[in-house]
Amino acid sequence: MNDKELIKLVKEFIKKPGSQEIFSNILNESSGIESVLTKEKIGFLLRKLDLEQVPDFHKLKVGLVSNFTADDLISYLRFASFKDSIFLDNYVSPYNQYVYELMNKDSELYKSEPNVTVCLLDEGFIFNEISLSSTIEQIEATVMLKLNELENLIKNFTKLNGGLFILNTIPLLSLSHHNVIDYKTKAKLSKLWRNLNSHLLSLMDNYEQLIVLDIDLFYQDFGVAVTDNKMRYYGSMSFSQELLHAIAEEIHKIHRSILGLQKKCLVLDLDNTLWGGIIGDAGVHGIDLGPDEKPGNIYYEFQKAIQTLGNQGVLLTINSKNEWSNAKEVFHTHPHTVLKEEDFVKVCSNWEPKHENIKETVNDLNIGMNSLVFIDDNPFEREMVKTYLPDVEVPNMPNDPSYYISELLNKGWFNTISLTKEDYSRKEKYQQIVQRETLKKTSHSIEEYLEALDIKVEIIEPNNFTIPRLAQLTQRTNQFNMTTERLQEKEVKSMSDNLEHHVFGFKSSDKFGDNGIVGVVFINEIIKNENRIWNISNFIMSCRVFSRGIETVVLSHVLKQAKNEGVNVVIGNYIPSKKNHIVKDFYINHGFNILSEENGAVVFDYNLSEMQLKEVPWIQLYTNGEVVQ
Repeated sequence: MNDKELIKLVKEFIKKPGSQEIFSNILNESSGIESVLTKEKIGFLLRKLDLEQVPDFHKLKVGLVSNFTADDLISYLRFASFKDSIFLDNYVSPYNQYVYELMNKDSELYKSEPNVTVCLLDEGFIFNEISLSSTIEQIEATVMLKLNELENLIKNFTKLNGGLFILNTIPLLSLSHHNVIDYKTKAKLSKLWRNLNSHLLSLMDNYEQLIVLDIDLFYQDFGVAVTDNKMRYYGSMSFSQELLHAIAEEIHKIHRSILGLQKKCLVLDLDNTLWGGIIGDAGVHGIDLGPDEKPGNIYYEFQKAIQTLGNQGVLLTINSKNEWSNAKEVFHTHPHTVLKEEDFVKVCSNWEPKHENIKETVNDLNIGMNSLVFIDDNPFEREMVKTYLPDVEVPNMPNDPSYYISELLNKGWFNTISLTKEDYSRKEKYQQIVQRETLKKTSHSIEEYLEALDIKVEIIEPNNFTIPRLAQLTQRTNQFNMTTERLQEKEVKSMSDNLEHHVFGFKSSDKFGDNGIVGVVFINEIIKNENRIWNISNFIMSCRVFSRGIETVVLSHVLKQAKNEGVNVVIGNYIPSKKNHIVKDFYINHGFNILSEENGAVVFDYNLSEMQLKEVPWIQLYTNGEVVQ
């Protein structure tokens, strides 16, 4: 299908947005589009799509401010978002009004209440204030003045808006550099500009909501020009279409992370993927793997890249058609293997169809099928997984393994807003999950299994150490997430500091180890007709600890606390999403009654005067280090 036919198909979908067949065709065909202008056209067409026409899409509010014309960024964002079923509700500021929009709390930007605000700046940020012909000292003084002004704008805006704020490092146009003719001044200008961008990047240390995109890296990844002189002069578009597209792709990765759509698990083939050659034929010493041999150095570097992902919390698993007794020798005895057997949370090395192995992996690790990326050099195996498991991300690995690393990393599947202590220990926690599954299979009953686990749950207070993880749970958890409300650290802290809110975090452990912080309950207190009401605005729990009764113990604790504090009624809320249907009956199953229902969203209530709590005898609950009776 050529680009014109695809555009026609998009127009068809806008007329018939409920057609899953057309939607699937667009997804299949759009992955091969190379023209950024075609992407812009499709994104522009998608502005006509209404959220009511695609109710299953994730919704995200995005605001764009800039000191130049950057409207096309939104079209590129729409195109990227559409492929991940994200609906953008956007506001674009008038030309060069970023100062007014960010400073004035009555501005349209503030009123639009964006989840993400993008502020794009070009070198006019400096050179609209001072001429390039000025001395370096004068330019430097202007830079410091403008940086101070910008930081005040960021501080002011993020204080009142709880969403993310995205800024870019500012490219110095080569023409501006060429305009300076002596090399000492050129060097000073380059140094000054690097200091400017270094200062912008360092602002992320001071503002939790701020993300600064390093534009310099886009020149490497996309090979783009900063500007198109014709469009710059005739359209006030300082950034080229290619650069706007590259920025949009990076922002889309951030959007995926905000919505909990990033991937969690990397499923890896072995032969001609982690090493060159067939282990069953070549033996341990006959495969290509090592830093000083070619092409073994390619696979050596690929393993290093994978190890780095694993060290940041990405789950690594093996899915290979091999005798494990042969394959595991590489991880134990090869002198140049970077990855070891203990780096993997699950190994499927057998002769079963790979899509069946993936099903087993998903079941054992208790993760969603759409949280996986499957890497295999064999196009037949890739196509089988695509056919049977369409929710799994299956990149078309290049024939030349030199490009394996870029194919794995450039899409940013695993990108996240920030990492927490929990991320760095995720591998061990999922290895424990596999151990629990083994115990479960050997137990005679579910009760025997749960008793043998020796589960302990502890209620924890929000503080500087726990708040990052509590916020992350709202961002990453999709299944046991009653309302799918995503929160930043600042918002969680604000709730915990507010006397009208209660935040109950909880952690769990068992005989196999510590699960860490696995859930959180957010409550706001309401006074109505002299009755005190606790409204559970959200209840979230990690899929790692499903089906053990932990959620029941925590809810019972919340209800007891409410009654002890003189609360009359507890309200529960459920807002359906694409992934949280498994918890739609949670409140009903725990004695709540339906209070109201509208468009799938349900409000429940629980009368504390008639409190009857479920018993979970195999779990011991703790608060403040002491056992709760």
